[in-house]
Amino acid sequence: MHTDSGVPIPQSKMGRPAKYPWRTMHIGESFYAPHIKLLSMRGMAHRSQLSTGFKYECRAEAAGTRVWRIA
Repeated sequence: MHTDSGVPIPQSKMGRPAKYPWRTMHIGESFYAPHIKLLSMRGMAHRSQLSTGFKYECRAEAAGTRVWRIA
């Protein structure tokens, strides 16, 4: 068997792309999630807060929920 050196390891493709921009939001930015109930989005925002340390505020809008990063 032949060996090679200097070959870089390819980037891992584990996981899936984020559905919502939790980690990329700046303070004051928001996103709208159509057809997502307020209580469901509050739960997602809370779990994201635990992993990112960012704080979010959620409000119901017509047929969905809007989320703001507040800290």
